[in-house]
Amino acid sequence: MILSIPFLATNPDQIPYFDKDYGNQGVEAVLFNYRDLEDDNWLPVWKTIEKLVPIFGAQNLTFHFPVNNSDYVDNCFVKNKLIEALSRATDLNLSGIVVHSNRIRNISEWSTINLMSERNKVLDTLAHIRNRVQSKTWLALENMPVMDNYGKEIDPLFVFPQDFKNIPFDLGIVWDFCHYTNSMAAVDAVREGKQKKIYYPNYQETFLEDFLSLQNKIKHIHFSAFYNLSNPDTEEICCEGVLPKESTMGEPIYKQAVKLIKRIERPDMHVVFEVQEQDYTQRQNAVSIIDWFKKEWDHA
Repeated sequence: MILSIPFLATNPDQIPYFDKDYGNQGVEAVLFNYRDLEDDNWLPVWKTIEKLVPIFGAQNLTFHFPVNNSDYVDNCFVKNKLIEALSRATDLNLSGIVVHSNRIRNISEWSTINLMSERNKVLDTLAHIRNRVQSKTWLALENMPVMDNYGKEIDPLFVFPQDFKNIPFDLGIVWDFCHYTNSMAAVDAVREGKQKKIYYPNYQETFLEDFLSLQNKIKHIHFSAFYNLSNPDTEEICCEGVLPKESTMGEPIYKQAVKLIKRIERPDMHVVFEVQEQDYTQRQNAVSIIDWFKKEWDHA
């Protein structure tokens, strides 16, 4: 098990080097926006990643492809950049690349969209990209929250374990516990009449341990908690990346998640702690959650 911390790949000042003594063995280079795919950002990012290989070791490095306005299904430029990313990661022998389905739309638009058809478009495109690059570097699809943080735009295709049932054999899965517990809480809110089901085109009753059905495909873990549920009617927002003790769902569910992760752990599996910080060059929450995780791991 490799404990990892993400950093904004366009800002090398955020890199959690070992002398920071945060407790991580690995790092995840993260990009968020379409703008980051343009050469003046893209090329320096890969130079930064290349410099990190002899420091952390290639198998302790992962790359997170952009999400915002980065539709690789319908946009050839974005698709080619994902192919390029996989090729670059392969040349550097990185552990893997994290990708979302990137089909974000306003909530109202999803009422007329066939979710299965959309899932197949994503999986077919990723399978094509995977086949373009022969590689030991994995390409893995991350589960999304069933509702976004602001209650406006969603990507409800790959949320619950059942949504991944048709994933091709050569694609992996990234399981994000902040997203998953958020989705569980949203389903509870709908069932209890606190939110309207019309806002949830993908509504499934689920339990924490259900993700274990995917254990043979899970390559990578993202771990943090969330505070508050977003609500399209009240304009309440959700805050991702909080510590388990600050979560709306309470600490016990995340303690249980650690026990479940221990059941599927492998030496090469990364756990990336995606927690928010006031200062990403002097991290405090990362230290707190890694210490907490290690303690729970020992007791699991």
